[in-house]
Amino acid sequence: MTRDAKKQATTKVQITANPFVQATTIIINGQIVDFECTHGRNTQGWVDEIFYKIYDHINGIESLALVFHGLTVDYEDVVNAAKVAAHDMKFSLFSTEHIPVHTAEERLSEMKAVISEICNNTAIKEFQSEGFRADLERILAPDFAIHVLATMSAGKSTLINAMMGKDILPAKNQACTATMTAIHDSKEAGDGFIGKAWDGEGNLIASCGHLTRKDVEEWNQDPQITDIDIWGNISAIKTSRHASLVLVDTPGPNNSQNFEHRKTTFKNIEKSDMSLVLYVMNATQLGVDDDKALLERICKVINEGGRAARDRFLFVLNKIDELNPEKEPVEQVLANARKYLSEVGIKDARVFPTAAQTTKLARMDRAGQELDRRERSHFNREYDNIPYELQTRIFDCLSVSPSVRHVLRQAWDEAHAAGNIAAQVEIFGGVPVIEAVIAEYMEKYANVHKVADAGTMLRERYEYAYQKEVTDLERIISSSDNELKKLNEDIEKLKDILSRDDFRKAVAEEIGKKKDIPDDVEKAIRECRKLTQNVIRDLENGMGGTADPYTAEKTLSAARGKIDSAAADLCNFLESQFDSLQERSVAEYKKIYDECLSHIISQIDSNSSAFFRLKSTLSIEKSMLGFSGNIVDRYTRTFTERRGNPNKAWYKPWTWGDDEYTVTQKKVVSLSDIYNKEILPTMERFDKIIEDAKGEIRKLSLRLKTLFECELMPRAEVAMGEYLSQLQKNINNKDSVEIRLGEAKNTKRYLERIKTRIDTIVSF
Repeated sequence: MTRDAKKQATTKVQITANPFVQATTIIINGQIVDFECTHGRNTQGWVDEIFYKIYDHINGIESLALVFHGLTVDYEDVVNAAKVAAHDMKFSLFSTEHIPVHTAEERLSEMKAVISEICNNTAIKEFQSEGFRADLERILAPDFAIHVLATMSAGKSTLINAMMGKDILPAKNQACTATMTAIHDSKEAGDGFIGKAWDGEGNLIASCGHLTRKDVEEWNQDPQITDIDIWGNISAIKTSRHASLVLVDTPGPNNSQNFEHRKTTFKNIEKSDMSLVLYVMNATQLGVDDDKALLERICKVINEGGRAARDRFLFVLNKIDELNPEKEPVEQVLANARKYLSEVGIKDARVFPTAAQTTKLARMDRAGQELDRRERSHFNREYDNIPYELQTRIFDCLSVSPSVRHVLRQAWDEAHAAGNIAAQVEIFGGVPVIEAVIAEYMEKYANVHKVADAGTMLRERYEYAYQKEVTDLERIISSSDNELKKLNEDIEKLKDILSRDDFRKAVAEEIGKKKDIPDDVEKAIRECRKLTQNVIRDLENGMGGTADPYTAEKTLSAARGKIDSAAADLCNFLESQFDSLQERSVAEYKKIYDECLSHIISQIDSNSSAFFRLKSTLSIEKSMLGFSGNIVDRYTRTFTERRGNPNKAWYKPWTWGDDEYTVTQKKVVSLSDIYNKEILPTMERFDKIIEDAKGEIRKLSLRLKTLFECELMPRAEVAMGEYLSQLQKNINNKDSVEIRLGEAKNTKRYLERIKTRIDTIVSF
């Protein structure tokens, strides 16, 4: 087919995707087509299915000409999805074109400029409230967390040290992360690092102005210390100027000595926010048993969250430099890793081969830090491997976007042209790849969400401010005397209603009808209890009969891990119900209030700080789960075994005088007794935890009702009364309103200008 003929058979698709307002327009051959899958979703929410839907909608595609209008990071995802669909559905991707727009980072800078201006305008009270400022602070919070998880000996601490460019965290071939350590990117710290150590109650135990690896090792060994904070310059990751990176070194769930850490680890994995998770695997020993439970949890999160959730998890295949490239080529090692993850259920995993130790040494060398003989030998050996390994490892095997690939090639070309050995070795280590992907992720998700959330909140605040500052005054001026008289009478009636106890009683009565524990929450708790009980029952299958002490200890350790994980899940679930009930109850009570007084515009601050002072007292201590002392020893029995002498035989005369029996001492452990007496009772302990939590939820519900009736509702009535009095004053003095309306025109122009700027920031 000629090119001209091919053009005639080509389907032309133009996609405009605006993630800041979650709006997508798709034009096929000049006609707008609405696809429900794009409604209220960012590009990553629909991109994997859209081309199949387009294919079905027009009954097939021979050739596709694609035009995309939107962010570069979204364009690359769309083109990649089009290529996959073209391969699956056997059509050709004739051409692709990108119509670029301002980046999310640029828009966030513009949004912050608008916010700074309106916050400094003290003339408009609606922009000065504490609730408004608190919401802004939450939305624009700079901290961007990267949670680093790993199984034992995967090189997690070495990877973080490589990112920091300094040997700060201890790295050993054993479980050495006993604390939760957060490393905060701080330019103010200079070239060094500052550290503080805390106990479980948040009390400061130790601090250091010039932190060293020895300090962290000592803090890790201190049983009092549970959490460490470190501040320093993490210069290698080119983060947005609107974000402060926080690397969280997390104890593995099977290594953690602290139950709260296990809970936190699971909570971080299952978060719905934009934080990243680096899961570090050991390239030399894939498929370790303690991997699978955590990977299955990650798989569940990815399957439920789609592409956006998949993008949150970066799988780091570390210690690639310890493999023999001739016997185990990097291509094959990567394929094995992806196959391993696929068998767990994680499809299309983003796997990145790294030699964290190599990158760390290269960065230390570039910074002028002294390397010992062993480190120098490792550094030189890796440099010798560069010509062969770099192309296969970095550029040919990685599933990265064209933008990231361009950044890496540019960095390599510059280092190679300058003859910078350390820079080449640094890239060879693979860690810069991860850092480039992190920077891209922040542009794709974190910055986009900040712009979108800030835009939504500012537009809502604008509508209220405009109503109060301009619309009411214009309405009074345009009303006749009779209309104003009637409005005045209505206001008097409403003020009378607000002042009477029977109105409060009516609202309180309706609120009192609400169940302390909503039906759906009760059902969710029942389901959670059932899942927890199933964990205990399933353990019985592997705990029948007896075993030798070593096998028994190993079996019990696995059972402990599953029970602790179930307890962490249970506690996180109950705490989430406790937290969500607060926001939900406020919304429900406000709805009741509005329904009882539907023609009054109530202004109830649902973000009252009083609500957020209500914290759950629910906690699970290790002792609540049992397993105190050495259980295996308690259930070990020793008995004497008499066996016939296998060497004695009639045809061996020299054995005729030997004893007929040999006597040995043998130890066995009753696994069934451990299950029945130690593990099965855990089910009752879990039930008690659930009942205690339900009691907490009931108390919370009563406190919320009381708080609403005794504090927030009176406050709302006062605010409404002031609003009505001011409205009434304006009605009775129409002349002054005309004067104020003249003044309000400036406010009107200012607010309209602000709205135009906000709309411009979030639009294309």
